[in-house]
Amino acid sequence: MARRRSGFTLIELLVVIAIIAILIALLLPAVQQAREAARRSTCKNNLKQLALALHNYHDTHRSFPVGLMRPDSNPASTQGHGVGWSAMILPFMDQAPLYNSINWNAFGTNFLGPTSGSTATIWNDSNGPLETALSTTLSAFRCPSSGDSPFVSHDGIDKRVPSNYGGVQTGLIGNPASASRRAEHRQHQDDSLDLNAAYNPGLNAGGHERMNGILLPVHVVTIDQVIDGTSNTAIVAEWLNSWTNPNTRQLRTVHHHYIGSNNVIDNTDYHLGSLGSQINLASGLDGGGAVPDDSDLRCTFSSRHTGGAHIALADGSVRFLSENVDHSIRAGLGSRDGAEVFQFD
Repeated sequence: MARRRSGFTLIELLVVIAIIAILIALLLPAVQQAREAARRSTCKNNLKQLALALHNYHDTHRSFPVGLMRPDSNPASTQGHGVGWSAMILPFMDQAPLYNSINWNAFGTNFLGPTSGSTATIWNDSNGPLETALSTTLSAFRCPSSGDSPFVSHDGIDKRVPSNYGGVQTGLIGNPASASRRAEHRQHQDDSLDLNAAYNPGLNAGGHERMNGILLPVHVVTIDQVIDGTSNTAIVAEWLNSWTNPNTRQLRTVHHHYIGSNNVIDNTDYHLGSLGSQINLASGLDGGGAVPDDSDLRCTFSSRHTGGAHIALADGSVRFLSENVDHSIRAGLGSRDGAEVFQFD
């Protein structure tokens, strides 16, 4: 009598493999969702840290930091350097050694720095005093979902660390309610105006009338100037450094830095952005129904989180703002004194 062999037949083995494959296919989305939930939580915590650091800065200095310290004008012989709000709050993020490593004495009048011919030699000098600081990774400025490169080569710094969080300087740029919505929306050169006059909507003051947020070029804002209330005003939001233009479908690099940059006269969007433009520009249109160009992408807040992006409010809380939210709500969140009335769900 023949002895029977124990074990799986080929059909049984294939059935088992098929079952395992189906289980894996069912589990993978759940695992990916759990990972994204963890990344979203980390991103939210990063913004919380930044908001608290900004408040601690205010407690010490009696104002929020300047959004971008830069020259008042653009001398023909040099590009204007800038130091962003992110550099100012480093001591309040347990980063005093990094703050102290920045050679603040290297800056000349109005943060111009020394020049060589027509080229500035501070932020864009690969052997300059700030290279180490600009190449230092701080997890608090990086969203784990962004997919951005850990380092980029820009302005002569081979390993500059991109930032995923920008200061909110306005809610008007990119919004259809703004008469000067698209004109010069990246350049804000007239900072010598009196603030009370500059924020008068009837003025056309070189674009500065649109700067109605908290973190502003050259100027500082105190908490008592946040008339709309700290729980109704955004101070920091997240954005990406690589983005696909929804019009051309071309992948673009959008440089967002932390600590500082050179040539910020023409590029305040290295550090500051607007809630006037639609988050993620998901519909392929900006706030006024116009097809966005690469300049629009530079000042727009964005994320890889599905459906919107996180924002930190001036009261220290963090909210997720839908990319489909009404323009008036975004404009209100970007404005500190517009008397807008709205409510989060």
